[in-house]
Amino acid sequence: MNKPHTLDFLIRDQVLQIAQNTPLPCYVVSKSVLQKSGQMMVDAAKKLPYGCEVSFAVKANPRPEIVKIFNQMNIGIDASSYFEVLLALSSGVEGKNISLTAQEFPENDQDLIDIVNQGIHINATSLHQLERFCTLFPGKNIGVRINPGIGSGYNKRLSTGGVAASFGIWYEYIQEALDIANSHNCKITCVHTHIGTGTDPQEWRNALLITLKLAENFPDIEKVNIGGGFKAKYMEDDKDADMDKIMEILAQELELFYQQNHKKLILRIEPGRLLSVHAGSIISKIIDIVDTGKNGYTFLRLNTGMTEIIRPAMYGAQHPLVVVPIKENNNETQDYIVVGHCCESSDCLTTAKGNPEEIEPRLLNKAQIGDLLVIEKTGAYCYGMSTVGYNSFPEASVIFVD
Repeated sequence: MNKPHTLDFLIRDQVLQIAQNTPLPCYVVSKSVLQKSGQMMVDAAKKLPYGCEVSFAVKANPRPEIVKIFNQMNIGIDASSYFEVLLALSSGVEGKNISLTAQEFPENDQDLIDIVNQGIHINATSLHQLERFCTLFPGKNIGVRINPGIGSGYNKRLSTGGVAASFGIWYEYIQEALDIANSHNCKITCVHTHIGTGTDPQEWRNALLITLKLAENFPDIEKVNIGGGFKAKYMEDDKDADMDKIMEILAQELELFYQQNHKKLILRIEPGRLLSVHAGSIISKIIDIVDTGKNGYTFLRLNTGMTEIIRPAMYGAQHPLVVVPIKENNNETQDYIVVGHCCESSDCLTTAKGNPEEIEPRLLNKAQIGDLLVIEKTGAYCYGMSTVGYNSFPEASVIFVD
């Protein structure tokens, strides 16, 4: 990279004003960017021939304000836990617009009964879950998540299919799933898969083809769900998934499926990151600058870190970093390693791409102690994955801007 990143939706004066009026670190979320992302997804979904249901994977950012914005745009909610269902309901989302696909059902049968009676759609992710649902709700429709035996992702921690993934019912057990449903007069009307992540439209074509092949085993199929994982641009060499192109290709395959099987299937997608990632930033303060000698590194220490953004430590994920000087910038630059405030060597924001074990210097504007540093692209899997309480640091505030 030949020059430092610049700010996304914020401008320098906004950053300085927020820093004066809000304890740092803080998350900043842009409502207009959320709305723009939501509209992009809604428009792309119109390309599907027999309908497309778009649901926000609320685990990406479980702020009620974000849920309400997407709800107003007729974007549903994909919940990965019973508690996310409660969050969506309390935020005004109707039950019919919520889908639950979870590793864990509510422990109490009555809790499960209550949400199903409110219209929440359930995808069973194991034979045990399917048996429990069908026993409680004989004659009712249900979906199943199937592990198709393959997965993808830019590292193993992001792959959600294959023999090393516990998500879903193993594809060789489809007949057992049908037997369970039939024994309770239930119909499996939705097949859900989630293979991994990607931007290439052909990856999504293959994901749909795999799902459609599985769907042929279910006589009552009405809907297929290929989950989320539409990748977003973080760094300069990244790119957003082209949803228009992806939807055009998926539309072709759904039309072909109809011609061959005489079934018009609704497609369901569950984007999280692509809907919210560009709408978030973290404003932090540079609290110290240290080095390890002439053959070592210069480190910027922040008053944030894995308490607010754990992705670099977990995945080696990279985020744009922007030094915002308190005084006017003199345009000088320097290579830095940027580290957080936790007592962990893994609390580093400049890890090598895809490798949390290695650090990699980043070219930034020359910094001084007391300057601000903005971490960009933090609208997804940052607030919701924070390690609040570690080292007893308090929870960071969240503010919304237009």
